Amino acid sequence: MKDIVDIVYHPSPSIERIYLELTNRCNLSCEMCYRQNWQEPLGDMSLEILNSIADELAIFPDLKEVILGGIGEPTIANNFRQAVELFASRYEVTVTTNGITLDEALIQFLLSSGVARIVLSVDTTDVQAFAAIRHQNVQGILESTRYIAEQRANGKPETIWEFLAMKSTLPYLSETVRQATQLGVNRIFVSHILPMRKEMMEETLYYPTLVPET
Repeated sequence: MKDIVDIVYHPSPSIERIYLELTNRCNLSCEMCYRQNWQEPLGDMSLEILNSIADELAIFPDLKEVILGGIGEPTIANNFRQAVELFASRYEVTVTTNGITLDEALIQFLLSSGVARIVLSVDTTDVQAFAAIRHQNVQGILESTRYIAEQRANGKPETIWEFLAMKSTLPYLSETVRQATQLGVNRIFVSHILPMRKEMMEETLYYPTLVPET
């Protein structure tokens, strides 16, 4: 007679990073954004749901980082400050932003809350090229970047720039990296455009053929 052995496996949650979109609203209308083709209703996550998520995250013992970002601009969400305060004391908080709202008061709030990273969208530091893409002046974002670097303590928060590579921005990449270094940026992420509209196909670095500079 054979012995019968029951093998019981209890998986342990191992999520280390969670992305949390507080709102799908945005204060910009960038040419290359997913939102150009959206017909979705706009709104913010309720404070009730936010608190519920904060409580439920306790089941993930390996959770290290909460990223506040998404297609919407997190800093304009009604619950943004509450979200930072909820998570920054327990996890590394990364704020992904277009940088338009980063005035001195908001930066000081993020610094005092101990956020780990601030990620800003800077496709180019050229004023005219940036305005053509995002319909905003990049100068304020550059000044905010410098201010964060001047005010940070013990290396926090880390400042990251996200550069979207397109035909219109690729010529500015080297200069953008140079200025990032001068302004105290720690890292730059370079990603390729995913065209959401037919008009933006012309901005890809592979259409109709691979661009030599790529």
